[in-house]
Amino acid sequence: MLEREIELDLPDNTLTKSSIKSALLLTDDAILSLYYDVNGRRKFCLVNESATTFLLPEQFPTLQFFVESDKAPSRPSSSLSFEEKLADELRTRLFFIPRGQKALQDKEETSAELIRDLVIDGGCVSPISSRAAVTYAHKSHKILREYDEGQNDEVNTHSLVEIRNAQDHSIRHKMKVIVVDTHHDFVILRSVDGREIFEDYPYSKRSPKTFESFIGFGLSHETEDGQQITHRNGRICSDSVDHRGRFLASSSIDGGDFGGPCYSADRALIGIMVASTTTDPMLRTEYDRESIEEEIIEASSHPADIWITPALFIAEAYKNYQVKHGILLARRERNLREPRAKRRAIDTS
Repeated sequence: MLEREIELDLPDNTLTKSSIKSALLLTDDAILSLYYDVNGRRKFCLVNESATTFLLPEQFPTLQFFVESDKAPSRPSSSLSFEEKLADELRTRLFFIPRGQKALQDKEETSAELIRDLVIDGGCVSPISSRAAVTYAHKSHKILREYDEGQNDEVNTHSLVEIRNAQDHSIRHKMKVIVVDTHHDFVILRSVDGREIFEDYPYSKRSPKTFESFIGFGLSHETEDGQQITHRNGRICSDSVDHRGRFLASSSIDGGDFGGPCYSADRALIGIMVASTTTDPMLRTEYDRESIEEEIIEASSHPADIWITPALFIAEAYKNYQVKHGILLARRERNLREPRAKRRAIDTS
């Protein structure tokens, strides 16, 4: 019997089998069961119709879960092969916003130049739960606004976007904007009808550790067939952050990589790439295409280290949204005299 304890960050009451397998280094053909104890009785979690995701009880934030599997965890044969395997597995998580989407309705627009400035100019998108994803807030994404639940889609034109899978363009989803954080440079999107749309997403979202290695994905390589998925290895340079809470990392970023996800060796999302040290876009109220294009050209000519917005900020913002809208129950505040509750974890046996 093998026992191993792992912390998970669960944004909602679902947990994909692929996330468990990734976290525990189990093979794809491993058979899993997930259960928890209530008053000494073992209760097994149900799965969705496609049998890919466990459905957790409402009180999941306070429970400890256990996994049983017919397979033992595997181990990578070498560091290089492990990084290649990791990149191959995680590339399917990369999505993007197609260029030219009209994201802001304005009845007064007349000129072609104005119309051009009121569309989204692409960008990487990464799932953070079975229903939500994240992208950056600068450049053309500054015209995005949070979705108004009291209005129809016509009024919310500036709050609805389509995303597509970077590897399989036939996989596409309609999303609504639910969080815009210009200070930390990220926008959170959620499926319009609240359906589960992502089968594979990071089981954990956290801040990067000092000198931690990571794999970052982007779409900066463009051919006649369109933008191609790229990945690079990097390392967190320091535990200090800038005035926006971003970490500096030793890797490069180019046009098409903005919003690209950064994954640690344990497959956790540690952040998204938002800027380089040679070009740090100003998050102005109005979108200035000429200035942004100059910044992109400058960045492309002088590759440099990158700034990463930590995933912890993104996870907290999504959790706050869920609590505010009654999707997730807020935890009861603990009295200082009460014993601290055990941290949620998963064991394998």
